[in-house]
Amino acid sequence: MKDVIKSKIKKLKCYKVYVSIKYSILSDLRKKSDFLFAIGENYKYLIGKISFQLTRNNYEFYASLFKNLDGIDDVTIIDVGANQGWFVSIIKRFISPKMRYQIYMYEPLSSSANYLFPLVDKNCVYLQKGVGNKNEFMEITEYENSGLSSILEFMGGYGIDKNSNKIVNKERIELETLDSRFNNENFSHIILKIDIQGYEYQALQGAIGLLVSRKIKFISIELSTVESYKDQKTAAEIIAFLSEYDFEIFNIYNTWKDDSGKLTEFDAIFRLKHEKNI
Repeated sequence: MKDVIKSKIKKLKCYKVYVSIKYSILSDLRKKSDFLFAIGENYKYLIGKISFQLTRNNYEFYASLFKNLDGIDDVTIIDVGANQGWFVSIIKRFISPKMRYQIYMYEPLSSSANYLFPLVDKNCVYLQKGVGNKNEFMEITEYENSGLSSILEFMGGYGIDKNSNKIVNKERIELETLDSRFNNENFSHIILKIDIQGYEYQALQGAIGLLVSRKIKFISIELSTVESYKDQKTAAEIIAFLSEYDFEIFNIYNTWKDDSGKLTEFDAIFRLKHEKNI
């Protein structure tokens, strides 16, 4: 009997040591997360999104998004502007093992291929194309900071002067509408992410069929209050457009301001209203 008691006490001590180490590690990770959050808020375009993806705001954002999908066992995720795959890398961490899912990554820049091909598997498709309001070919300008690359002309913004970022390539790319590929598919729950530097409105125009059918349940999109790209639609215009299709702002994260303190850019998630199962 004494041996049994001693054994249990030994196991209990080991467990206490394990818990102590575990919480020490978690505390350290939280401090690092706060540090990355502070860096990311101020130097997004200097350090790139690869470190920015680990910030506290992003974690809380995606956790809240997938909490709303509890009970949903079949999800389609469309990533428009996959860049180097940061969104997909994050989203995979939150997908339940029981959930059936399919991911489509759109990224037209050939320089991103080496980052995206390793993410391809039976549940993840890489489409080396852009997305717009019609099926066509256009030219995209790639900057040294690939996160600024766009079909539209860069006018300056994000704390970066329009003459301070070097153009490294101009590439002819194929664009397609989301409706042309997905509108006839039997999808019921679509999460749409769009981050294509000022061309978001055109991508939404090419998805009106999906919006009308209410197949899209959530939209994660980068919005700007200023015209950083020529002919770019502002946040107010895109919010008004989405409200016509019964979308409301669900959450806002990653806000950026200019030197005066004015809000210039933010990431937002829109949720389809009047849906009982999300």
